[in-house]
Amino acid sequence: MKARQKRRVRRVATVTAADSAALSNISKRLDALQIPAPAIDGLADISAQLTRIEHRMDTIESAAVRRGAIAGVWRVVLQVA
Repeated sequence: MKARQKRRVRRVATVTAADSAALSNISKRLDALQIPAPAIDGLADISAQLTRIEHRMDTIESAAVRRGAIAGVWRVVLQVA
């Protein structure tokens, strides 16, 4: 038997009856806390809409910055002339 296999065998813990009861209790609690699938689908739709809104806001902001920069350049050109 290789050393790695020996370590793996030593690491395996046996489950006793008391551990089994505790694990089943934890499993029941986790099942009660989990979110149902339809709610998750709704959150995915909301997330996609928010992403689109953020993209539009970034586009508007970059357009405003470009217009401001162009206006600033023309203002400087007109003052020099």
